[in-house]
Amino acid sequence: MKLFIRVHLCSSVVYFLLWFDRAFPQDLPYIKRPTRPETWQASTQAMAKAFAPAELKQTPWKIIGPFDNTDRRGETAAYPPERELNFQAEYIGRGGEKVRWRDAPEFADGKAHSLLPFATPSDYVTFYLYRAIEADRETPTILYLGSDDTLAVWLDGEKVHEYPGERAAVPDEDHVRVRLKKGINHVLLKVSNRKGGFGFAYRLSGLTPEQEAQLKSWMDQLTDRLEEDFPGKEAGYYRIATIPIPKDIVLEVGGLTFLPDGRLAIGTRRGEIWFFDPKANTWHLFAFGLHEILGVLAEGNAKMVVAQRPELTRVSDTDNDGKADLFETLTDAFGISGNYHEFHYGPVRDSDGNYYGTLNVGWEDAGVSWVPYRGWAYQVTPSGQFVPYAYGLRSPAGIGISPQQDIFITDNQGDWWGASPLLHLTKDAFYGHAASLKWLPDYNGPADPRTIPPEQLDPKRKLPAAWFVFGRLGNSPTEPVLDITGGKFGPFAGQIFVGDQTKSFVTRVALEKVGGEFQGAIFPFRAGFASGITRMAFDSDGALYTGGTDRGWGAVGGRPFALQRLVWTGKVPFEIHSIRLTKSGFDLVFTKPVDRALASNPANYSFIHFYYRYWRTYGSPEMEPTPVKVQHAKISADGLTVSLVLPALVTEKIYELHLQGIKAQDGSELAHGEAYYTLNRTRD
Repeated sequence: MKLFIRVHLCSSVVYFLLWFDRAFPQDLPYIKRPTRPETWQASTQAMAKAFAPAELKQTPWKIIGPFDNTDRRGETAAYPPERELNFQAEYIGRGGEKVRWRDAPEFADGKAHSLLPFATPSDYVTFYLYRAIEADRETPTILYLGSDDTLAVWLDGEKVHEYPGERAAVPDEDHVRVRLKKGINHVLLKVSNRKGGFGFAYRLSGLTPEQEAQLKSWMDQLTDRLEEDFPGKEAGYYRIATIPIPKDIVLEVGGLTFLPDGRLAIGTRRGEIWFFDPKANTWHLFAFGLHEILGVLAEGNAKMVVAQRPELTRVSDTDNDGKADLFETLTDAFGISGNYHEFHYGPVRDSDGNYYGTLNVGWEDAGVSWVPYRGWAYQVTPSGQFVPYAYGLRSPAGIGISPQQDIFITDNQGDWWGASPLLHLTKDAFYGHAASLKWLPDYNGPADPRTIPPEQLDPKRKLPAAWFVFGRLGNSPTEPVLDITGGKFGPFAGQIFVGDQTKSFVTRVALEKVGGEFQGAIFPFRAGFASGITRMAFDSDGALYTGGTDRGWGAVGGRPFALQRLVWTGKVPFEIHSIRLTKSGFDLVFTKPVDRALASNPANYSFIHFYYRYWRTYGSPEMEPTPVKVQHAKISADGLTVSLVLPALVTEKIYELHLQGIKAQDGSELAHGEAYYTLNRTRD
């Protein structure tokens, strides 16, 4: 039995949550069965019985529209459905056509529904949706709502909520407390959007806020118990531990950094900075009122630099009372218009004291930002000078720096990006997204740079160091974090770990330099996190802390936000540690000596190579997939390296490798039998 249903759309979304009072036990109802799925099912069923949620009768949705919605600020006129609920009436809709209420039984609870059957993608329109809820008694209720643009809600003819504006899909962003009366309650929603393609989703829970907090605690405990009692292949080597979050904290993580004294500083998308002490298990609010923090860099126990939407800011506590009292603007030289897509990520700082951050492309007229340096990475010097550093970015959601001062960023699949890349950031490099060209000081091209033919831009772009193969290695990679723990996190010291906001997992990246540029392999690493991973940080003991949120784009983890810790158990997994390009193929370096008989059989290795097309279109299929037969497999004397010989090596391809039947000398099975190497250049 599922108590919660969470559905996301990439356009307008409406979320609706109802809670009711019930008594509940405090201890986790954990019922162990022979298998993990059986234990999960039995325990969650016991949780459901403990709450005994209220039963409500709901009618199917009705819909009417479209009506005009042409104001670019999202403001809309009052149309007849919000003045009267007359389901037999006929009104004048968009373009003068007549519109009537229509039954919409296809809008089933718990599923995402597009309103495109009733509008075209280019429409600027308003719809109304109606349903009735029958309650057997007067019931206190909280409505949690969100939408892409304008949203209004009426309960029994009284307007109880209105958001007049333009924004991204932000479920649970808005909420209002109401009370359902005994009998029939009439709910009317008004959903408007500047652009078509929007829809809505709905979920219903019979829990009070206290019960939801208890259920969240139980689910955290259940996750940990299942990890202990039924460790999977990954969990045997890397264990996830969930950190309980106080029920009054909405920890939509946008930034993580450890302070010198060992406390964790957490910046949130809601503009707060929290300190969490892992040893004392205490929480402290350091600052609030900032604007969507998407990066935190510690500069002391009471001083840090944060990337908030409109600026890069130093936040300090100057009187040592535990609360921030000084907010200094380091730079606001980049533009902000209020467009929802204008995210700001970072910062990192190099050994010379320069800060670096990245800026999303903003979607405005003709798909090009109104304000400067959108789609750019920037540098801020110690003297405060803002330097436009590199360009051609789309949604560069994460930035990291190595001890050697190499800066890496991730970007996200979309227009001009066939899949999500890992990029090595260098001065004045162009990475491929055309919209950013507008902000070059000597730009004299078309008003919309996206009209420039891709083949004209292709020779100018710097290729990704590695590709996150879409769907398998992630959909929305975020912050790249280098393992500088010196082996405390296992056998992958010096490699890069990257979280994914959609897939709720972590991948591992092993790069090498070929022809003076980085390229290399990405491997699956650890799945099963509770929310979409946005930020990560290593503590002094070598544990990897992950923070996440599912707001806006959804996450398979299922939780709206989470803070978790990934700890190495001390057992070395049998894995491909890294892949090295040779003149005739690849060297696979393993974490343990291989079984020589199995590893020397070329039939146990299968390659296929493909590429992503560089074009203006959103995403790309895997182009020209071509199988590659392994001709020979030679094992090193220590058994840790297998040299594979291929017929030929083709540049600007992704080589996908699968291993079948390979075991370690000690009998261990591979934790992951796949790898993806981005081959941009061959060895001389």
